[in-house]
Amino acid sequence: MNPFASVFQTFSDNTVLAFFIVFGISLVIGVAMALTYKAVKKGEVYTKFMPIAMIVVPLAMTTLIGLINMRNIEIESDGYVRVALVVSAGVALTRFRSDKLSMLDMVYLIVASTLGIVLGIGYFMYPVIVAVVVIVATAGGEYHRCHCAAKDGCERYHHLFHTLSVFIAIPY
Repeated sequence: MNPFASVFQTFSDNTVLAFFIVFGISLVIGVAMALTYKAVKKGEVYTKFMPIAMIVVPLAMTTLIGLINMRNIEIESDGYVRVALVVSAGVALTRFRSDKLSMLDMVYLIVASTLGIVLGIGYFMYPVIVAVVVIVATAGGEYHRCHCAAKDGCERYHHLFHTLSVFIAIPY
């Protein structure tokens, strides 16, 4: 099995299994990003719905695009329907522009949406790699910022960055 191939192609005879594989990966990525967001923003003022949005947005995008991929033969689309759905999902993100979000919060939402779309297409290795990079960069950046600004009260960043580096075997 090629990890960079679409799961929907690999399991073309069982698309329901392929859908639940990408749905589960989307859930894991969303929870990991939400937990990282909460750990990084701990003690700061942040929008309370963001962790929930980072779980729901990838799941919604994965579900939308994944179901279209499962039923592509029934719909008999030649790709235009899928492109229209992806664009409409991207336009739905403009709803968040009316809230007072920081630029970093918008980046989190766009990354979560993009990962959900790519997972819905069936590619799971690319979103996993991007999610790990985003999580490590966010946690590492906050860890570095914390140590540059003040040494006191940074145990949570040290613990978070240490835990992430153990999982992906990056020495720090």
